[in-house]
Amino acid sequence: MAVADKEIALWILTAFKTEWEREPSPEKCRTESELLEPLKTQHGINDSDLARGRAFLDERGLIQSAERNERRASLPSREGLGYLEAEAILAKQKGFWQTDAGLVMCGIILTYIAASIIKYLPK
Repeated sequence: MAVADKEIALWILTAFKTEWEREPSPEKCRTESELLEPLKTQHGINDSDLARGRAFLDERGLIQSAERNERRASLPSREGLGYLEAEAILAKQKGFWQTDAGLVMCGIILTYIAASIIKYLPK
């Protein structure tokens, strides 16, 4: 099953953010190939998947890149850092609503069971 471009882009952007926290200079940070190679084995993706994810990031201006010795180094832009924060907030909210919906369903089921039991209680 193919992985969505957005999901791959988030993995890439997270790797770039981790590197940015370690070394915020595009002249001194590790190159893209050094940062992205572990993602291939970690997530079972290949070079074409990484290219799709990188295109997603480029189109939205979420990364800044610099060419060094015929190798590219990339770090998240301000927009990229904001995008990661927004995605983290959305993920937390999504988890909350999923939990909340489960609680509502439990409440409905328990109400139905209680009503059924009360119906057969002696008067």
